[in-house]
Amino acid sequence: MVIMQKRIITFCIFNESHIAKNTSNMIKEILHEYDLVNKIFSIDFDNATNNTASIRDLKNYCEPQVCHKFFHIRCACHSLNLSVQDGLRTLNPLIEPIMDAISYQIGHPKIMKE
Repeated sequence: MVIMQKRIITFCIFNESHIAKNTSNMIKEILHEYDLVNKIFSIDFDNATNNTASIRDLKNYCEPQVCHKFFHIRCACHSLNLSVQDGLRTLNPLIEPIMDAISYQIGHPKIMKE
């Protein structure tokens, strides 16, 4: 029986530019070092374009046993944050005058004194 496990296997300094090739090469080195190349079910990444591109390379390298559908798990927190940021941008015309009024009051010495 196979028991699935979730683990953080390493923290490392990544001084290279965060392009897909560099990211996937670093992950390949780590997977090889820990003998995990053929044991990965999925990898959790945010939705950045370079991460999505590195996943394509890693799929070919790791050859996941369960179809490739589940290999790239998109970070739910990152997706939620993107949705909230997009919603706030649509509300910006309503929020901005309120923020301006508050900034004016905070910056006005006479009002602050009162």
